[in-house]
Amino acid sequence: MTTQQQSPSPSPSPIPIPKPKPKSSFFQSQATDHAVSGFLGGALSTLLLHPLDLVKTRFQADAHSKPRLSLSYTARSLAHIARTSPLGPIRGIYQGLSPNFAGATLSWGLYFWWYSQLKQHMVDDPTSTSQIRLSPQQHLGAAALAGALTSLLTNPIWLVKTRMCLQPADAPIYRGLAHALATIARHEGLRGLYRGLTPALFGVSHGAIQFMVYEELKHACAGYRNTHPHAHWNKTAEYMATAIVSKTVAAVTTYPYQVVISGIWRREGIRGMYKGLGANILRVMPGTCVTFVVYEWSSAFFKAHARY
Repeated sequence: MTTQQQSPSPSPSPIPIPKPKPKSSFFQSQATDHAVSGFLGGALSTLLLHPLDLVKTRFQADAHSKPRLSLSYTARSLAHIARTSPLGPIRGIYQGLSPNFAGATLSWGLYFWWYSQLKQHMVDDPTSTSQIRLSPQQHLGAAALAGALTSLLTNPIWLVKTRMCLQPADAPIYRGLAHALATIARHEGLRGLYRGLTPALFGVSHGAIQFMVYEELKHACAGYRNTHPHAHWNKTAEYMATAIVSKTVAAVTTYPYQVVISGIWRREGIRGMYKGLGANILRVMPGTCVTFVVYEWSSAFFKAHARY
């Protein structure tokens, strides 16, 4: 009698274990990472360079200012403020810091948050398996919309900053940012808080062009690093160079608009369109470099230590 040998039953196929999604952000989202990085960049830039901004604000508000806002004029003005301010030398040159700090940190934080969210919305494509790179026009549009939204939210703070920088130190009208906002809202209403919004919205084009150029330069630098992996590359120098070039391109492109608004073109014609451009670029460049270097290094830190 023969016994029939049973064939072994096939073993069940192993259940595939899904790969964990790679962590991509330090905070809850990449947009928050960018917002915090922008906040930090704006904070350090304001703390270091507020005295220069104080001189610029007073210079622009003085209808009788004859000299150019040169380095020597800035140095003399700071020395005069430090020597004569009833608040003392340090508090004197930092008059109006609180609204400037709040405005800069909130503006850069919001700007990078909006900008990151808008870019992410543009690249979200469930059918695509490869990384989508935005076009210059898309970067321009995202930056312009981010700038407009940020201006709508922060205009009252910049209004307060200007007024607090100009008020007499020995008889201040506003005791601080919150008091100033409440006072203006009570006496001038919503229209008072949003004075100057129209030129601010027109000025959005400057930031949009700057970010479009900045993104293209970053992409070019990344491509060079990929093709030259052994080349010595100073990232801080890269961040500064891309910030300087993009800011310069934006300034050259939009400066005639600022001249038209100021009325200089009526007196000096076409030749006056770029008068003072060099001094203007040199004046804003330190803040631009500090902000973008801190932003890039903070973003890199958050990406390297991603938790989510």
